[in-house]
Amino acid sequence: MGRLGGTNPSPWAPYLPDNLRPKNVPAVNFQAMGERQGQFRKANSGSSEDNSPSYKAEGLPVTGRVWEFSQTAQGSREVQHAIEHCSKNALLAIAAELKDHVWEAMRCPHANHVMQKLVVASLPEDLQFMIDAVVDGDLCIQAARHKFACRVVQRLVQHCGQEQVSKLVSTIADSAAYVACHAFGNYVIQELLQHPTATASQKKEICRDVREQLSTVCRDPHGVAVLSTMMLAGPEEERTLLAEALLNEPKLLLHLACSRHGHAAAKEVLVLQGSDHRAQEILLAEESTLLSSRYGRVLLSQVGEKSDEMPRPMLLGRQNQPSDQTTK
Repeated sequence: MGRLGGTNPSPWAPYLPDNLRPKNVPAVNFQAMGERQGQFRKANSGSSEDNSPSYKAEGLPVTGRVWEFSQTAQGSREVQHAIEHCSKNALLAIAAELKDHVWEAMRCPHANHVMQKLVVASLPEDLQFMIDAVVDGDLCIQAARHKFACRVVQRLVQHCGQEQVSKLVSTIADSAAYVACHAFGNYVIQELLQHPTATASQKKEICRDVREQLSTVCRDPHGVAVLSTMMLAGPEEERTLLAEALLNEPKLLLHLACSRHGHAAAKEVLVLQGSDHRAQEILLAEESTLLSSRYGRVLLSQVGEKSDEMPRPMLLGRQNQPSDQTTK
């Protein structure tokens, strides 16, 4: 205690509990874990928003140094600020400086935010250089599955016309199942299914490719999210075909029912079946499995509502068989 609280106290003394810490040594104020985690997330979020409380744009001139600035966190925000507040001619000049760096910029943790901001702020016809760089370089699939590039692909789909992105979308649609079973690619497939930029035939191609590899997609933690989007937003004919395919594979339907991102698809199968009670029968036969899962229990409540509409003979399996005395 003498060594801890002397004229030169140990650096560890402030960390001692009150009953052991010398009176002349102040205690260390610990941050709550939630506060520290919040600060860590804030420092590592890589947010591209200029209006963030921790960042105020300085309005630095970026002309002639767009690519150099775009590769750093601070510089990226300055370029984004310039894109938001510049004239059309200045916007075209910024785009011209990035023309030879499209693929690098899409994969950069900082420059990808610049590319996204450029897509949102520009006219569709001024973005053709981005689409050409991806399509002509045969990089569509790589871009769709890349952690940062997938964001740029989604913005292009959202802000460009059907003819512009037709080849890009078709290439991704041809490998829909492969892209869907990916941590980042699944978001691109979901975007294509929900956005009108993808044509009806392209959406059908996505659904067809996924359906042909249904077992693989259904058992993938990212693929199940795509299945749910297909059942909710896909073409009506394809939704019916997918429901039939799942009914023919009861184990896959059960797997979806117990999945966080897949139980919405299983629920939609129940809705689409209408008076056909095969889905209810399949799920009720595995009631114990559903009860062991949080999402299975949610779906089981839906099955219970549907089961009230089922003919009584179909429900005998869930009820106690009547005794001979009762029958008499």
